[in-house]
Amino acid sequence: MRNFYFILLFIPFFSFSQKEDSLLQYVTDCNFKSLNEKEYKIGDRILAPEIEFIIYTCSKPINEKHSPNSIQKIVDFIKFNPNSTIEIGFHTDARGTYSSNLVLSKRRGKTIDEEIKRYYGNYSNYTVKGYGENEPIIPLKNILAIKEKRDRDKYYRINRRIELRIIAVK
Repeated sequence: MRNFYFILLFIPFFSFSQKEDSLLQYVTDCNFKSLNEKEYKIGDRILAPEIEFIIYTCSKPINEKHSPNSIQKIVDFIKFNPNSTIEIGFHTDARGTYSSNLVLSKRRGKTIDEEIKRYYGNYSNYTVKGYGENEPIIPLKNILAIKEKRDRDKYYRINRRIELRIIAVK
């Protein structure tokens, strides 16, 4: 099942209890498409491990160790879908203030946009948007219900992501 693929890469760093496993249902319910689909329609949301695993910290917008392959996957998707307008959405977790998370997600978007243009050229069929903490996969109240901070961090990390969204098809 392609919808679970990005989680499988994520899980080796963590183990999930049966109670915590129920939170992963939120990820499944998002109905993410794979980067390997043959056709996309308006509204489709795409999340892949190479994109999800650009790891962020509060002070750095991009982890260079993961970014080149991740950015290449985004560019390949844009390049091979010339008839689609693609939004590259940047999401944060809910730690920090609302405004700082929004600024951070916009800064991340600008960083990736600059990297794409610098190393891969200009493409007219994509936009970037920072969402901040506005569209979490796992609601904050569910994360805060987990007792151990270390365990909560696993779910915060799921909410920090880059998501491709099809916003128009020619």
